Amino acid sequence: IKYRLIKKYLADDNGKDHTIIGDTETDILAGRNLGINSIAVLCGLRDEGLLESRPTKYYYNSRELMELFK
Repeated sequence: IKYRLIKKYLADDNGKDHTIIGDTETDILAGRNLGINSIAVLCGLRDEGLLESRPTKYYYNSRELMELFK
């Protein structure tokens, strides 16, 4: 479901770069399957096992992630 929702949203895309941020394998796999960057945050529902879904980047907590937006 997540994949289809994101794909529908991106259908109106104008060539922009996108990144999905998530804390589950479903989030990361949706990003990979859509060909967009994926960032895993390991302080949510999952732990380091989430890395097996091969995110583009990962952060151990949301504080580290927020540094991207400064």
